[in-house]
Amino acid sequence: MNTQPLIRLTPPTAPQGLQTLRSAGALSLCLTQHCNISCRHCSVDALDTRGIRRMPLEIATQAVDVLALPSGRRQFRIVFFGGEPLLMPVEWFEGLQAHLNSHPEMRFILGMQSNGTLLTEPIIQMLRALKIELSISLDGPPALNDVLRENGHKVERNLRRLIEAGLDPRVLVVIAPHNAAHVPEILAYLRGLGVSKVRFNHLFPVGRAADGHALSDAQLLAARLALVDDVLAHQDAPDALRDVATCKLLEKFARHLENLPAQARGDCTGYTCHAGLSYFSVTPDGQVFPCSDMSFADWAQPLGRVQDGGFDPARMRQVLGQFHAKGPWWDRCRGCAAQVICDFGCPALTPDAAQVGNPECDVTRALWPELMARRQAIQHWYHQAPKTPLEAPSGA
Repeated sequence: MNTQPLIRLTPPTAPQGLQTLRSAGALSLCLTQHCNISCRHCSVDALDTRGIRRMPLEIATQAVDVLALPSGRRQFRIVFFGGEPLLMPVEWFEGLQAHLNSHPEMRFILGMQSNGTLLTEPIIQMLRALKIELSISLDGPPALNDVLRENGHKVERNLRRLIEAGLDPRVLVVIAPHNAAHVPEILAYLRGLGVSKVRFNHLFPVGRAADGHALSDAQLLAARLALVDDVLAHQDAPDALRDVATCKLLEKFARHLENLPAQARGDCTGYTCHAGLSYFSVTPDGQVFPCSDMSFADWAQPLGRVQDGGFDPARMRQVLGQFHAKGPWWDRCRGCAAQVICDFGCPALTPDAAQVGNPECDVTRALWPELMARRQAIQHWYHQAPKTPLEAPSGA
C-alpha cells in the first residue's frame, strides 16, 4: 500500500487560511471544452455548446505560479488538453512560453494531446519553436478510425507532415469494440507511417462512450494479449514501435519474477495514483482537479481555484481522501497474484471505484496466467529492452 502523505504544503505564504503546494511535478491545462470534430466516444462531450470556455492566458500563468513554482523542481511537465487545444491561437502559447521563460531556474517540458486535424504551417512552426511534444489521437487506419472519430485521412496526412518535419509525434490509440480485434493491423499501419511512439488506452464508458460503446472483457483481454505478443515478437528489434503501457506492464511482471523490488508506481498504475499528489489539472475557469480525466465531470469536486493563490488543507485532505479511497472490496484483493499488474481501478474514470473496486478485475486476473505462460520470453525481453520512464497520463 502507498503510505505517502496525500499532500505536502508549504508554510502559509498564500492568502490567509490557504497554503501553496510543493508536491506538484506535472500539470495539465484543459484549454477549452470546445472541439472541431464530434467523436462518438468523447469523454468530455466537447461539442456541448453550453458554457463553452477557453482558458484566458492569465489563468494559465496563475496555474504555473500556484502549482509549478512552489514545487522548487528543476524540471516540470505541462500538458495541454481539451476539447481540442489547437483551437487556441498561436499567440496564446507564445504568451505562456514568455511567462515560463521568466523562470529560468526551472525547465518546463511541454506536451499536447490533439486530434491532429488543425495542423497548419504556422502551428507546426510554433510546435517546433516551443518544443511541444505532440500526441495525436488515431484509432487505426482511416476506415477503423472513422467508426468513432472523424477525418482519418486528414490525420494520416498530418502525421506524415509532422514526421517529415522531424517532430516525432506519439500516437494515442483508444481500444474500442470496433478495433479491439485489429491491434496487429493497427501497429503495422503505424509502423508503415513511420510512427516511433504509441500508447494504447482503452475505452471507458463515460461521456458519450457510455451510450453503447463498452468493451467486453473478452475483447479487452484479447487486445491486451495482442499487444503483449507484439512486444515479444519484436524484442530482437530494439527500435521497433511498441506500446509504452504494455512495456511498463511487462517490466513490472518481470521484476516480480526475479524478486526485484517493485518500482515506484506514482503514475496511473499504482494503488494510489499520482492524481492530486504530484499531478493536477486546471479547467478553463481556473478550477483545480486531481486529474484531467475528471476535469469536466459533473460529479467531481475541485480542490480549489488557481485565482485564490492557494488551497485549503482541510478541503484537500477531504477530497483526495475520497478520491483515493479503497472500500471493503480491497480485502478480496489480498493474496491475489495479479496485484503485481493491477491498477486497482481509475477513480477519475470510474467514479464508484472506491465502492466496487477495479471494473477490470476479471480481465487482470485472466491476464496473469497468460503472462506466466510467456514468462521466459518476457524475462528475456526485460533484460535487453530499454526501460520505460514514468510519465504523466494522456487522455483520449
